[in-house]
Amino acid sequence: MVKKLVSRAEFARQAGVSGAAVTKACSSILKDAVDGKRIDANHPSAVAYLEEKAKAQTPPAAAGLDNLYEDAVVWCNEQGRYSTSSIQRQFRIGYNRAAAIMATMRANGLIPAGMDPLDKQTPPAPAKKADPVATKPAKPHVRGTAAAKEAKKRQPPPEEREGTIDIPEDIQAFADFTLRELIEKFGTDTRFVDWLSATQKIEAINEKRLKNAQTKGELISRDLVKNGVIDTFNAAHLRLLKDGAKSIAAGVISKHAGGAELSEVEAYVSDILGSFIKPVKGKITRVLKNA
Repeated sequence: MVKKLVSRAEFARQAGVSGAAVTKACSSILKDAVDGKRIDANHPSAVAYLEEKAKAQTPPAAAGLDNLYEDAVVWCNEQGRYSTSSIQRQFRIGYNRAAAIMATMRANGLIPAGMDPLDKQTPPAPAKKADPVATKPAKPHVRGTAAAKEAKKRQPPPEEREGTIDIPEDIQAFADFTLRELIEKFGTDTRFVDWLSATQKIEAINEKRLKNAQTKGELISRDLVKNGVIDTFNAAHLRLLKDGAKSIAAGVISKHAGGAELSEVEAYVSDILGSFIKPVKGKITRVLKNA
């Protein structure tokens, strides 16, 4: 079978659906019809997909009953289900068309008593007015130092606050010490507090140094390396193994059949490889420049 490769956008236009719908279908029902970035429109799965969408979008007859009306009546009687949504799903047609079939069945008296969804719809009960709620007079807005004190009072105790506290490794060694052991080691509780404060300041300085190094460009994040460099190379590598290999093989065979010299074939292969690598280098350069 001769392949008929079309772009995904063109295939979506032929099917009368969005490009996103075709992209999603390429990972499922159209998977076997996908050829690189294109779709083989002559593949059986692609043909079936187009026929299905055409059937769903086929308008009813201009005059007389819908050509699916009789089938819909038989199916509803067999299943004992009479609703627009069930007809829409069973015959894969649009909602308006299914609703028109249901309206015709209703007008012809073909829906058994108690089975019509419209008979089960009841008007909503009138909403009750909410009882008035007494509100307290608003407190005067607090500003400045008084506002800071109020905010501090509303804070939960340290043991109930969210988050975790990072404890430096050199402090963890004293976690199981009693108060007496700590005083014996540091002499007074004041000296221990001073030592604890100094350790905290050292950790803060180290953190600022790391941030400064990142700002100056001496350090880069792992995410930047992964997303901007590694993932870009991996994507190019996959394209080269798939599309590039096909292009190189086809071109070499064609040039060999045409009697091309070895140097001409080497130049052709070099150009193909360069067309895959050059965009990758440019993209990585832009990512690192904008980082």
